Amino acid sequence: MKTIPHEPDPYLDLSTFQAVMWWEIRRPLFNFYLFLVGMVSVILMKALVDRFVSPGMDISTSGIISGTFFYGIAANVWYTFGWIIELFLRRSDPAAARRKAVDLYWTGLKLSCLLTTAPLWFALFTLVRNRV
Repeated sequence: MKTIPHEPDPYLDLSTFQAVMWWEIRRPLFNFYLFLVGMVSVILMKALVDRFVSPGMDISTSGIISGTFFYGIAANVWYTFGWIIELFLRRSDPAAARRKAVDLYWTGLKLSCLLTTAPLWFALFTLVRNRV
């Protein structure tokens, strides 16, 4: 039986610049996912509030907009720490740092999407607490 030689992983042999670009090329997709999750979360939260909260006690649209703006900035600052951590780890083992970076990206994206749903969970918690 003929064996296929193992091809080297292209991600393991990146220069510092390429490692940073690997992160930066993925930033728009990261922001797009957070935007979609955030919009769905805010729309659902607003629907819950409109349905179950008495008039005059609704949420502030300007508060949602300013909160979304500052959250977007904070999410991108934290995203930048991804490649900073990778560059720090590259000093001792570039291959391990690259593998860790890929895991860090996906884990960070999932946790960021979960955190982005916080307004919805806050609204649900508040509604349940006030109903009991």
